Amino acid sequence: MVFRLSKDEASVLKEQAVALAHQALTTLSARYEFTPRGPILIEIFPRHDDFAVRNVGLPGMIGALGACFGRVVTMDSPKARPPGSFQWEATLWHELAHVITIQMSNQRVPRWLTEGISVYEEKRARPEWGREADVDFAQRLNRGETLKLRDLNEAFTSPKSISLAYFQASLLVDQLVTTFGEAGLRKLLRTYALGLDTDAALKTALNTDFDRLQIGFDQSVERTFGSMRRAFAGDDECRCRS
Repeated sequence: MVFRLSKDEASVLKEQAVALAHQALTTLSARYEFTPRGPILIEIFPRHDDFAVRNVGLPGMIGALGACFGRVVTMDSPKARPPGSFQWEATLWHELAHVITIQMSNQRVPRWLTEGISVYEEKRARPEWGREADVDFAQRLNRGETLKLRDLNEAFTSPKSISLAYFQASLLVDQLVTTFGEAGLRKLLRTYALGLDTDAALKTALNTDFDRLQIGFDQSVERTFGSMRRAFAGDDECRCRS
């Protein structure tokens, strides 16, 4: 790995970022039985607009914290955002998971799967990194606002649904691992490298499809979030009566 850091931050940031990046790649490489091609360039920017220009040539990218292009990772530093507004360690781990999934699939992994795996791996690394979306998801369940699995990839293109898409994709990856094991998830990633679309990849790697996955997904969601969802439904009922 090659790191590019601001001179003003390097003396402090390198002590944590370099060690965390090595830990992430070592852990993920072993888990996915894949050694990524290097060198991997990691650039951490103290100004968000510099990060945006590096990626798309223009300021902006308001909702983005990091990006990965297979062998290049770019991201905001802690200084680029208001204090406490994002967890930079989780972002670094997230983007390095993309290094694995993008390279394993020969750049062909769909967004729902690569983002789902990255969010899933954040939670596996540090459970506290993934807790803040649970309440919102339970409330969305009560309002009927969650996504069907066949609509998941498209949901990443809309600002209104992208946050939900990230979280729900991670739940789907969790279900895939529970149902088909780590080996099944690795096989699915490698199947995409053959150039298959999602329907064909799911059939070839796991002998399943989104319709069958949806049944198991709904059951898994109810087991995980049912009590929370019902608690919020009760709160709504009480407020209506008052």
